[in-house]
Amino acid sequence: MAVRELLTLGTELRLAALGIECAHGVGLLHEELQRALDEARADAAGLFSASAKSYTFRDAGGIRVAGEVDEHEPGDIWLVVDGPKKIEEDLARIVGLAKTYARQLDSDQQPPDAS
Repeated sequence: MAVRELLTLGTELRLAALGIECAHGVGLLHEELQRALDEARADAAGLFSASAKSYTFRDAGGIRVAGEVDEHEPGDIWLVVDGPKKIEEDLARIVGLAKTYARQLDSDQQPPDAS
């Protein structure tokens, strides 16, 4: 049974992908990850009208990792994992850590207050 977690397209997705790769020793298609990020930037810049999109980051060895973007929330992606029970159980923990570290990284990149 597949499990789904919602992430923002950007640092959260990058860190979650890294977490899946490291925790389970599986490779993801980085070209597909980059395509998702590039299309999200293009949507945000208004270069395209936002539409529903799907991405396959891995579909091999009994593990499928995919992403689904809803046309109404083009800055977010549902990360969908279908595979062994262990990888499915770990997804929520990996995504939680990815969100925590993404917030820290993103706040570190903010310029200091000029006050």
